[in-house]
Amino acid sequence: METTKKTFKQWFKDLNKKKILSIALNTIIWLFVAFSLLITILVFSAQGSKDGVPSIFGKSLITISTDSMKPVYKAGDLVLMEKIKDADIDDLKPGDIITFHAPIDINGDGVVGDINTHRIEEVNGNRFVTKGDNNLIKDNEGDNPYTIHASHIIGICTEDGKIS
Repeated sequence: METTKKTFKQWFKDLNKKKILSIALNTIIWLFVAFSLLITILVFSAQGSKDGVPSIFGKSLITISTDSMKPVYKAGDLVLMEKIKDADIDDLKPGDIITFHAPIDINGDGVVGDINTHRIEEVNGNRFVTKGDNNLIKDNEGDNPYTIHASHIIGICTEDGKIS
């Protein structure tokens, strides 16, 4: 009895076109289902969160809106942020990069609580003075000064946790 080995080209020709289409369609459907499940988890996570930022296992992805943190982060960067626990607030120090709800309307849309990411410059008890690396003045100086209260802080970011 003679055995023959099929080449890939022969094997591919032998496959039914309907079977190839079925495999491709099933793959697309399963990718869509997985993506939909991930989005659903993120939506419910955001609704159950006190700060409205979705997270999975204490990690969140945020998008940087401006160049105020250049060169570390630039507008459009996707940054991995670790949600901060109340017990960890006391560990924050100057130099840490935090994401917070600003206590004023910083983007001019009439809504207070814009999400912002800046570096801590000073710690005064449970209040924090922040500054964007690319800004000339601290956030508590200038036309719209503000300081961050511990309750405004959403999470802490690292300089290497970004997707440009």
